[in-house]
Amino acid sequence: MAGIQLSDREFETALRSDAQRLGWAWWHHHDSRRQVRTKGGGRAVVGDKAAAGFPDYVFAHSRHGIVFAELKTNATKSKLRPDQERSLDALAAAVAGAAPRGVLVHVWRPRDLDDVITPVLNGTWTGPRVYAFDA
Repeated sequence: MAGIQLSDREFETALRSDAQRLGWAWWHHHDSRRQVRTKGGGRAVVGDKAAAGFPDYVFAHSRHGIVFAELKTNATKSKLRPDQERSLDALAAAVAGAAPRGVLVHVWRPRDLDDVITPVLNGTWTGPRVYAFDA
């Protein structure tokens, strides 16, 4: 699998490049717990706490639908936080209960690049609409 050895930055760069090349619009939601340096040299947490747990990316394509994707590393320790699980569970319930086939809720890792991400972006994904929450 080509994606296994990618760093986080390389993974996101490849993902955004592939999505754009294949006609997907995308939005990246920055970490709601982001820390910044203050003028006094300390650190402060900033961000929209109401958005805590929202997936990293939303992709939209006129023919292939909408994808909510949380990105994680291949590392075993890279787990979903409880707020991420709640957000993905809520989106998954909406997809399973009422949404059309073109809406996906996924957790993507570099190892998914060839077998999952590429088929999703190419519009050929035939797998589940809700994918790899507990992997």
